[in-house]
Amino acid sequence: MRPTLSAADIDRDIQVGTRLTIAGYNQDVAQALRVDGGCSVERLARDGLWFQHACEATKGVSGGPLLIQLDGVCRVAGLLVG
Repeated sequence: MRPTLSAADIDRDIQVGTRLTIAGYNQDVAQALRVDGGCSVERLARDGLWFQHACEATKGVSGGPLLIQLDGVCRVAGLLVG
């Protein structure tokens, strides 16, 4: 099983409302890994290359994974940018 999603997987498995988990080291508490598992996809781009989420993140989390769970397996759906 692949740990990341292909473009076809994203088209099929990521929709508005899909539950996400992010993980990263926030600038305000850089020594502790912070995980937010209570957020979701808010908007999808028409080109399928990006999606907007409602995850809480501060500086320092950029580049961290956006994860979804499919069939009991946690998979990388994207990277946090911005």
